[in-house]
Amino acid sequence: MKLWCDCCDKVQPVEVTDERCAKTYAAYQDIVCAECRLVIASGNDIRHTWVGLTDEDLAGCDESEYKAARYWETTLKEKNT
Repeated sequence: MKLWCDCCDKVQPVEVTDERCAKTYAAYQDIVCAECRLVIASGNDIRHTWVGLTDEDLAGCDESEYKAARYWETTLKEKNT
């Protein structure tokens, strides 16, 4: 799985880790950037994490389609995060 990492400023591979709260010992999960180890989402936030398009997703697009896709992706990200 790949997600946008604010630290790396690009889509990066991520890992899902199983963690436990130090106080309550309740189980939760973190989504962590594989490159910089930034926690992108934790606990209940995981299902609300923005997933953008990768360059591979847009590989078959011409330049105008690529720019349009990135424009709409940015617009939707602003509305949903």
